[in-house]
Amino acid sequence: MAPTRLRHKLSIGCFTLLLAALLVSPLWDEQGLPGIHNDMLLHMHRAAAMARAFEQGVFWPRWFPIAYQGLGAPVFHHYSPGFHWLVAAIHSVGFRLDESVKLVFTAAFALSGICTYAWLRRTFSVQASLVGAALYLGQPKFLLRGIYYFGDYPQMLGVLVLPVCLWAIDALHARGSPWSWLFAVSSLTALVFSHNLTTMMGAFVLLIYWLMLAVLYRRPDSLLRCALAAFAAAALSAVFWLPAIADLSLVQIEDARSGYFSIDNHFLSLRELIHLPPVFLDSSAGNPLTLPSSTFGWPQILAVAAGLLSALFAARRELRVWGFLGGLFALAMLTLTLPVSEPVWHAVPGLDFVQFPFRLVPVATLGAVAAGAVATDSWPERRRWVPTLVLLFGSILIIFPYLFPRLISIARSTRVETLSVEESLEYERTYGLWGFAASKEFLVKGADLGYAKGMEIEPEAVKLAWHSPHRAVADLSGQAEALLRLHYHPGWSAEERASLTPGPGGWTVVKELQTPEKPLVIVWKGTVWERRGKLLSIFGLLAALVGLLFFVMRGRKGESRDWGIKRAGEPSASQLVPLMAGFALTFLIVRYLLIWTVGGPFLWHSPPGEVPFGVEGQPETLGDAKTGKMTLIGWKLLSSSNPRPGDTVHVRFFWQAQEQMDGDVRTLVHLYTPSLQQSWATENKGAIRPPASVWDPANYYIETMQLTLPTDIPPVTYSLVTGLSSSSGERFHVPGSLDGLIHLREMSVAPLRPGRFQRVRPSTPASGGTADGLQLQGYDLFDAPAGYDFRLFWETGPGVARDWITYIHLTDARGELAAQFDGPALAGLEPTSLWRPNSLYIDSRKLELPVDLAPGSYLLRVGLYSLESGERLPLQPGESEHDHFEDGQLLVPINVQTEVACPMQCGPIGR
Repeated sequence: MAPTRLRHKLSIGCFTLLLAALLVSPLWDEQGLPGIHNDMLLHMHRAAAMARAFEQGVFWPRWFPIAYQGLGAPVFHHYSPGFHWLVAAIHSVGFRLDESVKLVFTAAFALSGICTYAWLRRTFSVQASLVGAALYLGQPKFLLRGIYYFGDYPQMLGVLVLPVCLWAIDALHARGSPWSWLFAVSSLTALVFSHNLTTMMGAFVLLIYWLMLAVLYRRPDSLLRCALAAFAAAALSAVFWLPAIADLSLVQIEDARSGYFSIDNHFLSLRELIHLPPVFLDSSAGNPLTLPSSTFGWPQILAVAAGLLSALFAARRELRVWGFLGGLFALAMLTLTLPVSEPVWHAVPGLDFVQFPFRLVPVATLGAVAAGAVATDSWPERRRWVPTLVLLFGSILIIFPYLFPRLISIARSTRVETLSVEESLEYERTYGLWGFAASKEFLVKGADLGYAKGMEIEPEAVKLAWHSPHRAVADLSGQAEALLRLHYHPGWSAEERASLTPGPGGWTVVKELQTPEKPLVIVWKGTVWERRGKLLSIFGLLAALVGLLFFVMRGRKGESRDWGIKRAGEPSASQLVPLMAGFALTFLIVRYLLIWTVGGPFLWHSPPGEVPFGVEGQPETLGDAKTGKMTLIGWKLLSSSNPRPGDTVHVRFFWQAQEQMDGDVRTLVHLYTPSLQQSWATENKGAIRPPASVWDPANYYIETMQLTLPTDIPPVTYSLVTGLSSSSGERFHVPGSLDGLIHLREMSVAPLRPGRFQRVRPSTPASGGTADGLQLQGYDLFDAPAGYDFRLFWETGPGVARDWITYIHLTDARGELAAQFDGPALAGLEPTSLWRPNSLYIDSRKLELPVDLAPGSYLLRVGLYSLESGERLPLQPGESEHDHFEDGQLLVPINVQTEVACPMQCGPIGR
């Protein structure tokens, strides 16, 4: 190899390794792992269990004996074990658990960066390929949230493996060599074992890429060998995925996509997706960095936009195809993270298992990588340094502050040398992560979680002595039948000595035990689908070996050649690559210099009690000697000052403790009407911050709060207020305020817009017009704990001239009045004559029925009248709505039962 070419390759290698070193350097700053989320420790306990299984001779412990406080669960029967395998293997040779994690991700970052470069290099220039590696490794979502703060380690490993698979498929498509075949099969198999959901998304990405290769290069033989490699990898990994999917009926997997984990709860807003994480690099701030959000990243957004634009003018057909497909793919994946995509998530079977739409953000980054490479190579070679340095500098600069995880100041690094069984059991009890999972997804069908929680008295049962995760011994003391303290699963077997059946609470019953005087040994034999998966994996291994042999023989005959893409030429500006490597090295050196000198990349050093940027309000002190005192230095409204119902109001607060606080405090933000002393919007959600008990009184702390407005909140003017409450619920005293609230500003809620894109619609359409412009769209009637929630949907049209009162009369089967609920709309906050034209108003009321009301069928008769004259305003039904109206009144049937059927809101009942 010529010296110039060798130096060139060394420069490329130096850049990718320095980039990886920069991004993983925070892991090595001190002993332990950074992070604040339970996921980090959860995976550490799983890895510790895997390491113990290694010591006991079991290298794939499908059963987790200590889960659910010793009742067990098939955790690794359904969850990809790849990350835990790697950590346990490194731990078994003498490294600490936390060091093992660091080694895994250091190697994964380096490998992923090299493979991202190699994947792009076959089509693009060196500069463009290196920029693509920086865009992928530097994406905020998985680097910042996944590794340094939340500990989503298996998912992040899968994200890092995905470019390895793309390179392997690309190499196999280009040339059918033994090494490319072997690498393609092994990388695809590794993806399956890295993370279940990332594999599902990755399979879609690889299919799209395979179709793109088909359209772009039209090489049937190349496409066929890629497809065969995918089938061989699928067969080889069937030992995992086949039973993991086919045996889902044995566990309570539905819990993984309901409640908190429902896909409907986790869509991103466009603001969350595109905004930069706020950075307050002030040394006087206790938490100068807020937790990173699921932002896509502005360098990635720029790459998508530039790639789509460049594709319009690119001279090469390859660049046009890559630019359009990369940009459109990124936009499609990002669209799926937004609420507008909700119908798609429910229409595609199994897609809701993804749980969190933001998991598609790293997938979208692959499209940004391709688009960024196109944007770079579309420039003339002499000026290609411009997009190269812009995208490289941007991808590193945006995430650079977050390469100082301790600036979050929520928790120090957690040291994990090893974890015992007792520590794992204590962790499960303390954090309530039963089964070492966030939901009940690994709890066997029919099992009662109350026993593990200690909420129910356990039945008398025989405890097991575990020799390994797949072998246990029970002393039944001569009993032919007994109950074992073990969740029942058909994977367990007593062989020919006894039969195992499900018993009370989902535990295991031993029946027909032969020779009961001897201890009973139960072993994990696996399920039917596990055995089928093993057979299919043997077939996959044979297929992989046959393919390898085929390409070896083909190479000996001289038939192996590059059938695919020809490599892009070497860059004319060879000095740019060493410059890029020096660029990454500079950032790495600057990072350590900042740590050793001032502690971080601070821009300000504000005096005590002040912030270095403009805020609203004057400092106000809350609390007293009992609760402790806290000062609100100032605040900033981050969202619109005229929100609509259903919108989210974002407010950032700057707090400073006047003394060491005994416990944490809770910030509340409400929309409040002082005249009624009533809060109309109270659903608060705050970004994670350090607990007040660890606040340094010398520093101020930043808290961002979200206030979600109900969709039926009256669109009037409110007071935006805030306050504090202690961990015991006691409201902090505010001087001059009887309700413990600080008035921040007036906030007018704008009414909703009616029409095709109306945000919320009535569950029961009932269209009726009036002579004064009011148009009834329909109503909702919901069962509630204290009666019924009744909502009327009014559209104003050109406007309403007079003030109208709503009457609601409850009549029985004989037409006699049983109760009435008259009153102005919107609780009297705004008369109908002041309602804005062409707007939607939702009049929400609570109907508290008389306690002595007899059960039966009733009608609510709803209408409008003038309080001044008593004149009624008839409702005129639409053409097909006559069944809902009578004598100018809306008729709402209601069935009154002896008791409320459900303690929470159940759904519409007034149809």
